[in-house]
Amino acid sequence: SNFHPSLRIGFIDSFSYDVVPQFITMMQSKISKFICLTGGADRLVERLLSHEVDVILTINPCFEIPDLRRHLLLREPSVLIFPKSQYDFRRYFRSWEDLAHCGLPFIRNYSFSGGGQLESQHLTTHDLKLMGTIQTDNNGLRIKLVSDGKGWAIVRPLTLLQHEKLLSKLTIYSVPSPLIERKVYILGRSNISVDLYRDIVDSLANILNSEVIPRLTEIFSPTIVKSIEVYPYTNK
Repeated sequence: SNFHPSLRIGFIDSFSYDVVPQFITMMQSKISKFICLTGGADRLVERLLSHEVDVILTINPCFEIPDLRRHLLLREPSVLIFPKSQYDFRRYFRSWEDLAHCGLPFIRNYSFSGGGQLESQHLTTHDLKLMGTIQTDNNGLRIKLVSDGKGWAIVRPLTLLQHEKLLSKLTIYSVPSPLIERKVYILGRSNISVDLYRDIVDSLANILNSEVIPRLTEIFSPTIVKSIEVYPYTNK
């Protein structure tokens, strides 16, 4: 195995449980040593630039940084989560403006996290104001707060998949128009070989298509699942 390269790779948190273990298994025969880190998108970019890792998954394409391999792996819609109750919140909102008066506060993603920046950009672009006093950069905590009836939140399907035990306490809705979409990129340092980079991209795309999306189909509506797109390297 010493003839194989080592791989230092960073994953955003929503990939850590359902994708990373299978990725390691799939790539194990081609890699002599793995270092797998997880964290927020911005922190992973910092680790890539400081040479702590060679490849990362992030929602920030970093177009301003030269000499990076860059591939769009996944396009994923956002969804709204509300606490499970006999009250059908969907009856009381048809737009983002309606959500401000749905009867529950908005639990925000921390403004300086990747997800928080995605939300803030969307709300600012469309001049939307949602009321809430709680912010957190921890997705599990945010989902738990919603399941406990403390408010509602915007999340991604892959994020919810990591917290299946809470799904029975949630009601999941599609977001109103305009939609919030998350794009996940694979960024690699230029010293990573093209062959290894292609194997990384295609292995992750294969796991998403063969394992993750079928599980999402069991949880989410067909409209939400159809909005998820995966792009292998071989399509380039």
